Amino acid sequence: YVKAGRISKDLGRGLLEAFDRRTEADYHAMVHFGLDDVAELLDQARRFVAEVKSLFQASG
Repeated sequence: YVKAGRISKDLGRGLLEAFDRRTEADYHAMVHFGLDDVAELLDQARRFVAEVKSLFQASG
């Protein structure tokens, strides 16, 4: 969807970053994420969900 331009590159990067952070937390002991980092990831996730909902609604 990113390559086709249906989802912005910014949101695609945010999703990849969230995945990388999750993987880091899953496989490394004692990982700490700062409040600002978590707030930014949460904001990106909310924007991603909103954009995907919009795509679904547009496709019927």
